[in-house]
Amino acid sequence: MEKRMVLAIVLSMALIFIFSWRNSQRLRETQRRRAAQPVAESTQPVPFSATSTPTIAEAPTDVRSATQNAAQPPPVDSRPWSLLTQTAQQTAPATCVVTGDLWHVVLTNQGAVPISWRLLKYREVFSDPRYLALRASKPAPPAVSARLDDDRYLEAFLPLADLYLDRQELEIYREMEPFLRKNPDLNEDNRLLCADELVPGNLMYPASPMLCRWGYDTWDTSVTYSGPQGVLRVDDQPVDVVYTVEQGDLRVSKIYRFTPGEYRVDFSIRIENIGKAPLQWGKENQYGLTWQGGIARPSTQPQRLNSAHVAGTDGDMESYPQMPRKTAQYASIAKTAIKKGSTPIPIDGFETLWMNHVPKNGVRWVGIDTKYFLGAIRPHMPVEVALVGLSRIPGDSVDYIRPAMGIEITLQDLNPGQIREDVFDLYVGPKEGPRLTAVDETLEDLIENYWLSSIVSPIAKLLLRLLQIFYRIVPNYGVGIILLTFLVRLLMYPLYHKQMASMKKMQQLQPQVAALRERYKDNPQELQRKTMEFYREHKVNPMAGCLTMLPTIPIFIALWGTFNQAIELRGAPFVWWIQDLSQPDQAFFLPLAGYIIPINILPIMYCVLMLWSQARQKIEAPNAAMMKILPVVFTFLFWSIASGVILYFVVSMTVDTCQRIIIDKFGEKETATRVSEVPALERVRASGGRSQSRRKQR
Repeated sequence: MEKRMVLAIVLSMALIFIFSWRNSQRLRETQRRRAAQPVAESTQPVPFSATSTPTIAEAPTDVRSATQNAAQPPPVDSRPWSLLTQTAQQTAPATCVVTGDLWHVVLTNQGAVPISWRLLKYREVFSDPRYLALRASKPAPPAVSARLDDDRYLEAFLPLADLYLDRQELEIYREMEPFLRKNPDLNEDNRLLCADELVPGNLMYPASPMLCRWGYDTWDTSVTYSGPQGVLRVDDQPVDVVYTVEQGDLRVSKIYRFTPGEYRVDFSIRIENIGKAPLQWGKENQYGLTWQGGIARPSTQPQRLNSAHVAGTDGDMESYPQMPRKTAQYASIAKTAIKKGSTPIPIDGFETLWMNHVPKNGVRWVGIDTKYFLGAIRPHMPVEVALVGLSRIPGDSVDYIRPAMGIEITLQDLNPGQIREDVFDLYVGPKEGPRLTAVDETLEDLIENYWLSSIVSPIAKLLLRLLQIFYRIVPNYGVGIILLTFLVRLLMYPLYHKQMASMKKMQQLQPQVAALRERYKDNPQELQRKTMEFYREHKVNPMAGCLTMLPTIPIFIALWGTFNQAIELRGAPFVWWIQDLSQPDQAFFLPLAGYIIPINILPIMYCVLMLWSQARQKIEAPNAAMMKILPVVFTFLFWSIASGVILYFVVSMTVDTCQRIIIDKFGEKETATRVSEVPALERVRASGGRSQSRRKQR
């Protein structure tokens, strides 16, 4: 039985590896199949229905007539983008608040950019305040100034940056704690204060991370637009927010369309020549749409670490995961950028080092994400160059580096009266499959676990749906996980009962099998033949226990992926010390030798249950030591996993132990009766075998 258990574990790992390989191949094939059609469709910009969008060959009547009546065109401006900087004003920027059921966005006319983007359906989640307090009490290491153009500094500045972020997070938590304890739905102001902020411009940054770069060195922060002010409520119909700047012969407009019930925002940039002479861009015939400073509030929480992605139209996707923890990703960007001659560029509170990235067949989309949220830009027109970089805030107490991304759009000269409009999809919201595929099918690949194949993925979606149904019945996701565990165990009971019966019968036959091994230890072929004859005569299949476990493996993988990635568990409390099912349970913290060690109760409970279950089984001496090590191995594997995942395994192991006790109590008599004739039969066989051996010797 013990060897079959080891074999089952090996088979499980092999199947997981096969799922991983199959899924990676499937993803590549699917991405390549998807690539052609969306790109072909996206080459035609989609105009907003609420605004008149002339094509590049069209122009307003008054502009055409003025051009026709012009006597002589004025000289061509060699740097048209420099005209925009003349609009900068010294007065305080004016803001426009756009609010709906899902989001609360604050836009400013200084650059026509968002400076705050809150998701109202999701609350702010902090690290454990006990852990933060212990971190804040530690002395700060020597200050090290990070440099974007030298990757050797990356490792040195991380300890100081992490300590500073933990102290800052503790201060923010203490300010928000009175509101977090209340139900944010009862009060609109409290609800807004507690909402998670993916663009924390007014909290951490001196400017918005979403900026346009016109030409080479003209940034939105030096451009003042005219646009709406006050509060715009998005209820039943889409709302357009239009910002316009006009200087000389150049008019630039930014149009945001917010649709109720959607995280996707339709965004367009309109460039017009309203003068009497052509607008010739010269060497500055491009502009960049960038996102700097990452998304969400900087934190040391693993679920808040930022990853940057660039997807090509050929289906390939290049990722820079979990920055800045994986400093090799920083180093690769820094080295590549420096090799190309790039230098850090100061941009209104940010300092960014850009590296151009050119996919083979163009850019499909770019994005920055955390475990649960995503900020992405998808152009509707062909784009050849993606921008990947590093950004930091030099004036901050610590130089905390975060990823930056964007796209570069090439322009053609505009004749008098011509208009160019580029359309984009902006997505700032949760990584929910249906919402992501509505923007682009390949965005769903960011949340699909690598081991989930086409067979397991429907099971994972079904389990998540069942979890949501249980939550509607009992509004506690911890209770929902327990109910889902009981349901899965109930559905799998026939297979489990057959497995346990086979294992029990094999256990009863072990003395006879051991006798055969001893008798034929010098003749392996004869031992195998006699053993199989013995199993057939007693109607026992030694592989039955493993075969009945195979159907449970896809369910096990689907449960793991569902609980580990479900955004529903983010910040969801259970009972007592378990206050976030998406994080380890962390009952308390133990300062030891300069480290802060979290003590997690659920993995320890799982280890104890495994040891208790093994103690009730008869384990042969050669395998006893190995089987006793397994609970310790699983404890270490589960130590840093979300408590929602471990809760399922603890409940499942508890049910498994209870089932073993019941089967041992009520099934032992029946099993013993069936095998009561085995010793006598075996003695007859043994005597016959000895007689045959004596005859051969004679």
